[in-house]
Amino acid sequence: QLDEVKIRLIQNAVRTKFRINATIFADLWRTSLYAKLSQTCLDLKKNDYSI
Repeated sequence: QLDEVKIRLIQNAVRTKFRINATIFADLWRTSLYAKLSQTCLDLKKNDYSI
């Protein structure tokens, strides 16, 4: 019985996480994308300065 309760709690936690991720996934993706783009721009600037 204890194992079943633990499994149910884990399943509920996973479902809650997936629901949260589904709602904010787009925002996280945009944020990470912008972060990568800005980092790429910084790297390009560094390369230009080094040249």
